[in-house]
Amino acid sequence: MKKVFRLSAIVFVLFHLSLRVQSQQSLINVTGWNAYVHLPSSYASNPTKNYPTIIFFPGLGEVGTNANAVISNGPGAYIAMGWNGNVNVDGNTVEFIVISLQTAQSYPVESTMNDKLQILKGLYRIDSNKLYLTGLSHGGWCSSTFVSGDNYGGPYTFASQIAAVVTVEGVQPADNQPYPNMMDNFAWSGGRYLGFEQVNDFRDTRTVVDRMNLTVPNSAIYVKTNFGGGGHCCWSYFYGGQGRQPENFTLDGISQNIYQWMARQTKGATPPAGNQAPIANAGNDITLQLPANSTTLVGSGTDNDGNIASYLWTKISGPAAGTITNPASATTTLTGLVQGTYQLQLKVTDNIGAVSTDNMTVTVLAANQPPVALAGNDQTLQLPANSTTLVGSGTDTDGTIASYLWTKISGPAAGTITSPAYATTTITGLAQGVYQYQLKVTDNKGATATDNITVTVNAANQVPAANAGNDISIQLPVNNITLAGSGSDADGTVASYLWAKVSGPAAGTIISPGSAITTVTGLSQGNYQFQLKVTDNNGATATDNIIVIVKAANQPPLADAGNNIIITLPTNNVVVYGVGTDLDGSVASYLWTKISGPSGGNITSPGSGTTSITGLTQGTYQYQLKVTDNQGASATDVMILQVNGTISANQPPVAIAGNDMTVTLPTNQVNVNGSSSYDADGFITAYNWIMISGPAQAQITNEWLAQTTISFPVVGVYLIRLDVGDNSGAIGRDTISVIVNQAAAESNTPPIALAGNDIILQLPANTTLLNGANSYDADGIISSYTWTQVGGTAQGVNITSPSNSSTSVSFTNAGTYTFRLKVTDNTGVFSTDDIIVTVIAEPTASDKIINVNLTNAVYNYNNPEWNNWAISEQINSGSSVFKYSNGTQSNIRATLSYSARMVDNGSSYASGATICPSDVLRFNSLSSINRYILLYGLVPGKTYDMSFFASRAILGGKTIIVIGTRRDTIVTDYNTTDYAKFINVTSDANGTLRIGLTQVGTWQYIAGFSIKENLWDSKISLLENNFVIQPNTEISKTSKGEIAVDAAENGNVVFPNPFKNKLSILIGKGVSGNYKIVLNAATGAVLWSRQANKTTAAITENINTAKLPSGIYLLQVINNGVTQTYKVIKN
Repeated sequence: MKKVFRLSAIVFVLFHLSLRVQSQQSLINVTGWNAYVHLPSSYASNPTKNYPTIIFFPGLGEVGTNANAVISNGPGAYIAMGWNGNVNVDGNTVEFIVISLQTAQSYPVESTMNDKLQILKGLYRIDSNKLYLTGLSHGGWCSSTFVSGDNYGGPYTFASQIAAVVTVEGVQPADNQPYPNMMDNFAWSGGRYLGFEQVNDFRDTRTVVDRMNLTVPNSAIYVKTNFGGGGHCCWSYFYGGQGRQPENFTLDGISQNIYQWMARQTKGATPPAGNQAPIANAGNDITLQLPANSTTLVGSGTDNDGNIASYLWTKISGPAAGTITNPASATTTLTGLVQGTYQLQLKVTDNIGAVSTDNMTVTVLAANQPPVALAGNDQTLQLPANSTTLVGSGTDTDGTIASYLWTKISGPAAGTITSPAYATTTITGLAQGVYQYQLKVTDNKGATATDNITVTVNAANQVPAANAGNDISIQLPVNNITLAGSGSDADGTVASYLWAKVSGPAAGTIISPGSAITTVTGLSQGNYQFQLKVTDNNGATATDNIIVIVKAANQPPLADAGNNIIITLPTNNVVVYGVGTDLDGSVASYLWTKISGPSGGNITSPGSGTTSITGLTQGTYQYQLKVTDNQGASATDVMILQVNGTISANQPPVAIAGNDMTVTLPTNQVNVNGSSSYDADGFITAYNWIMISGPAQAQITNEWLAQTTISFPVVGVYLIRLDVGDNSGAIGRDTISVIVNQAAAESNTPPIALAGNDIILQLPANTTLLNGANSYDADGIISSYTWTQVGGTAQGVNITSPSNSSTSVSFTNAGTYTFRLKVTDNTGVFSTDDIIVTVIAEPTASDKIINVNLTNAVYNYNNPEWNNWAISEQINSGSSVFKYSNGTQSNIRATLSYSARMVDNGSSYASGATICPSDVLRFNSLSSINRYILLYGLVPGKTYDMSFFASRAILGGKTIIVIGTRRDTIVTDYNTTDYAKFINVTSDANGTLRIGLTQVGTWQYIAGFSIKENLWDSKISLLENNFVIQPNTEISKTSKGEIAVDAAENGNVVFPNPFKNKLSILIGKGVSGNYKIVLNAATGAVLWSRQANKTTAAITENINTAKLPSGIYLLQVINNGVTQTYKVIKN
């Protein structure tokens, strides 16, 4: 790379932290570069401490966006293996911040690396005097390029930030010219450099080291290694990881790994002293006796701060005879000696050129007397001990012992003499049997003597067998067990037992750990592992483990008998749908029983959750569903079945399919509208369009909708029938004909009428604009427009300008209205398009409050604005469906999980209460255990405000109300003013909400509660068929059913709905920044989610739903703390 200029800048950027964690390091994103960060264990507890920091760059193969690649090698791999980031230096623990930084592209410029470095400095408490760069291969290039990237001679913007650089087989920064002179910057700024180079992987590392040492002595260290054959490999030898600890190297005269070396480096510190001279060792003086006239000179050299480069032997005195065979080797032979004294010198030179010498003397004596050998006393040992030491010796009256030699002369094949040439040696790998070894002693003149020793190896002791018994499983409240262990020894006896807990919760005490059989008490929920250790009379041991599972106490199931049912004779059978749930197990059985009501009403399948009830007669029935879980706990719920008497016969609905139509090809599609159909004594519940005759099969787009489009494949006459069903099951029919004519040889192209998008208004806003100005004629001009009302009541509707392309229309009443735009071109041909305007009634807050008073079923609060809920002294008291304070029926009902009893504070209690009527505070349900209220029938996505009341004519009580993560405490002592208040509460996806009740002290109380149903926000989207519309806002829909949203539109568009194999959502301009899309099952389970970031431009997300079963789903869009929920259906 050629660099035209270098720019140092600090760029303030935003970055996104990932939630993934690898071992002890967290993944973050630094403006497009991935980084794994390890923080010391003391980081959070020492908020003012700055830490030494290692920043690692990876090799070229790990560059990019695969985050896991950056910790496949280097310190990240070592941390993933379990390293805690600490090293011991001179008896002190040094804790590192370790950052593995993945460059997004190869060979980044210094300013880009500096930008990331400044961000990291802003994120973490980095010690500015102890910041280190390191990297392998390409990562070594990143490290050395950064510190050599300043202008020559300064200022040192990059180099001055770094205390030390460690490159492992790194590419050198040769593009920072002149090379290697640019490394002077790092040396002058007080930095140190450590470079590793394999013997067969030339990287020119020595050039960089020599240049820095020339600039500042001892500022750089060069190490040549030979791991794995010396090629470009073996990163774990340097950094650790992948099952390997980092190797130690002699650096600055100290045996240490690279992390310890970095920990000793401080920016600007004086480098260690210069090269130390090597130490020469010529070996011990030698005496030999003729006729032996040669000897071996065994020299050596050591260098504390480097390595030995060469050796040189010279004779400096003695007789003329005597030749040094290989003077340049540390070990050489001296031959041709004669009697006399010789002095020889060994010269040692290190890798820096320093030398050291040492002298030794060789004395040559006259003829020799033989020596005496002593092999020592015979020995006996027992397996598994399979090694021993032979201590031999030799004496020579007229000289010295020159050599020893041990040999095995009999015995089994096993048994290795470790050091056969030493007087004392070990013998290893012995097997059972008798061995005989011989020691041969040779004196300094070559005379020899021998002596033998016998070694007897007896058979090994057999280890005992331990049996901890079978695994055990218990369930709380049972919290103790008996461990029945045993042990046996085939060739001896069991001397002792020892029980120990090897894993599991802290609770659990072993009463008699030294006995084979013991009890363990005080167990808590969890999985334990206990170990029995058995020791025999020879000290051999064996162990066996047992697993003890302590299960949590069983929680009772929940029973839901379903909503109350009302039917009218002659219908005399129903199907009831009961549901049971068990949070910690499974439902084992259901049992339906009739607990009250007239005769008849037979339960067909009492043992099933869903069953039919037949033979009903007029009256009120109560049926109870009992749910039993897999551990025998049960719960019940009651539903009420009201059978009314026979009423007059139902009038069938009237189907109105519209006028007959004629089209001429190429137009082959018509819009049909059956929304004018009606039912005089009920309401329309279903529509169905059917082709009953025609030359070919017509394509009906949505046959179940009141309005739809029909396409015709060929010319001919088609009969289309509309069937409508009412709420009593009666059917009405109407048929229209559609004539499809052959296209004329030269025909006029009909105009296109575009009435605009369907509109929703909410009173008091009662005027909107109908805009048909987008209508057009491809081969002429539009000569006239006509607006007419074709659906909905005409009362209170006023079209201001029905002959204009656009007109305002006003409404007096709520309802659904259909308007038709007819456009006629200059040849008299016309076309039409319909638009639906839905006018929603003005919201009223007074009819959306539910007040509930808990009573003992004897004293009810006589107030029509309050519901009286009779509480039984049992588990799961269920209410009927509550009414609103205005007397209308809601869909909300409740169950109370437990009530010890109802308490009466007295008829005159709480007069003057300000939180609710005093009659509500009179009776309270009390409990000494935690319990809860479940509300059913809430609307998912809608918000509610809730108040809870409790009071007791005694002192010392507090009741805590918990909803989700929110809680509020009521001081119940003679309380008339304190209550719990929660606003903007939402249910789960099933319309269910759990309210927890707990206490401070012995008792908790609940007297009643109020639920205020908040109005839908006018900005909340309403889901309509294939698109989402905002109140008083238009959304474009093309004639082919495709979705198009104006670029200025802020709303979200979900389509199609119902959907099949794909569900799409167009996210409008109103959503910006981070957003999340979640698709939930009706149970609340997450089926699909995506989190991303966007600007204000609209984008489309697609969800593959091919494998989803048919049913109802909830789609959520979450942005800036606001959640929009859409109910969607898969066919």
